[in-house]
Amino acid sequence: MKEETVRCIYCGEEELEEVLEYRELNRITSDCKPWPSGGRFAICQDCHYPQTVIDEQWRQGIRNIYAKYQVYFQSGGQEQSVYDPVSGQPILRSDRLVHCLKDYVDFGKKGRMLDIGCANGNFVTAFAKAGSGWEMSGVEWDEKYLAEVMTIPGFVKLYSDGMDDVPGGFDLISLIHCFEHI
Repeated sequence: MKEETVRCIYCGEEELEEVLEYRELNRITSDCKPWPSGGRFAICQDCHYPQTVIDEQWRQGIRNIYAKYQVYFQSGGQEQSVYDPVSGQPILRSDRLVHCLKDYVDFGKKGRMLDIGCANGNFVTAFAKAGSGWEMSGVEWDEKYLAEVMTIPGFVKLYSDGMDDVPGGFDLISLIHCFEHI
């Protein structure tokens, strides 16, 4: 089998220097589960961008992780609380984000919102409480949480076949806990 050419994910060059010690480190998935050692990490010798090596071993690992992925599994799907800076009281993270977002978005008007990486709908639920009259949809890797998100008032559609299948324009697009997965 021919070895796959691995390029820098930032500049596209092939000059990656692997940090071999990384292969021995224990790892953890983004849903906080232990993951075995064996990953690859490198630094581009052209642009010096540090990165995970994206090869077939990495792709297979990602498929395995997301097949068993459980959002906030340690708390039964409930996201973490943060502390309100004024009252000092705990508030769900998404509720806090929506509270801050109100300074920039008029929730009184009707609109369309898309949450990319919506998982079980924590942010959509918080938005639904504040954005009456809005039509909300989500994009997710699979339909694991379909039944759960469809119970959210105002939720219309879960797209799981990629962004190309999402029709129309939106007044608000959110990507909560999304970039670390890309």
